[in-house]
Amino acid sequence: MSFIVINPNVLNKRYMVGHDLNNFFSAGDIFQLQSDGSFCLVCDCQSPKLDELIQNNGFLLEEVVLLVNSTQMLTNHFRIHPRIDTILEYHLRTIDLVIKDHLHEWENIKRPNGHLVVRLTRDPMLVNFINFTNRPGVLFVQTNSHEALSIDSNGLQDRFRLLADHLISPKKNNADFTVPLVSMDENGELIFKS
Repeated sequence: MSFIVINPNVLNKRYMVGHDLNNFFSAGDIFQLQSDGSFCLVCDCQSPKLDELIQNNGFLLEEVVLLVNSTQMLTNHFRIHPRIDTILEYHLRTIDLVIKDHLHEWENIKRPNGHLVVRLTRDPMLVNFINFTNRPGVLFVQTNSHEALSIDSNGLQDRFRLLADHLISPKKNNADFTVPLVSMDENGELIFKS
């Protein structure tokens, strides 16, 4: 496992700091990092480690998210209602969408309720990873609903740290916030949760 200390608040060409993180990501390695106010694990959707990670750690499916970096990537994989498309066009922060059908391609990362949550991320590092592979990523959000996990001096959760191949130091001044979750009910009404 490598511990990569970078300043994620300052972008350089490919987040190269002694290692080419994009190559690690495209090879299927698992990263622990902080994104959108939460600690998480992230990997490429075609990572050879993904199925084993889920099988050995079923609790991860409680907060699994498919990452996309653009509305174009989202619509390449899913049919999106025009009302949601409009929201995405004007919403400048990260947003999660609940997808309820056409999930055959993503069976392995559906949540226990049978739905898939897709995140249109604005995090520069995650966008960079997805741009490099030109395919979605998979993110597992660490929440308080997971079993009690201890925090070390760097603020990295022990259990998640053991599952990662690489650790990226936490961002400075990354205020906690809840990513809004948008879904549509059977009547076509939008439902917002935060």
